[in-house]
Amino acid sequence: MSKICVDCGRSISPRAGRCKSCTLHRRWVNGLMGGPRRPNWQPSRVRTLSLEEASWVGAMIEGEGHILSCRQGGAFHVRIGVANTSVEVISTILRLVGAGAVHYDSRSGNGRGIWRWVLGRKKEMLDLAPQISPYLADKSGRLEDALVEIEEASHART
Repeated sequence: MSKICVDCGRSISPRAGRCKSCTLHRRWVNGLMGGPRRPNWQPSRVRTLSLEEASWVGAMIEGEGHILSCRQGGAFHVRIGVANTSVEVISTILRLVGAGAVHYDSRSGNGRGIWRWVLGRKKEMLDLAPQISPYLADKSGRLEDALVEIEEASHART
C-alpha cells in the first residue's frame, strides 16, 4: 500500500512522510542545509476558509485536537494541533488551513502510527482563531485564553 506525500501529493513508500525532493526542499528552506531561514516577519499563510471548511476544521480540533499554551523561560508558546491515524485527514487540514506542520510518530496509535498537524506561529493563530471559534464548544475557552496571552505577550515586548 503506498502513501502520498503530505506536501506535493506524489506516491511515496509506506514508511516515509513526504517524498525525498519535498524533504530536501523543506530542510533547505528551514536552514538545515545552508539555505535561508524563514524570516520572523513572514506574513501569515492561513487561508480564508469558507463556512463549511471552517466548521470542519473547528470540529476536527474540537474532537481530535488540542489547544496548548504555556510559559517557558519567559517566553510564551501556543500550539493548536490535531492528531489522527489517517494521513488523509491531516493532509486535508493542512491543505484547508494552508499553514502548519505535519509530523509522524510511528510509536503511537496502536501500532499504526499517529499523524499530527500543528500550528504554532502566533500570527497564523490570530488569523485562524476567529474563523474556527464559532465551531468550538469545549475548547473555545482555551482558545480565548491563548489569544489573550498572545496579546499580552506582544504588548509586553513593545
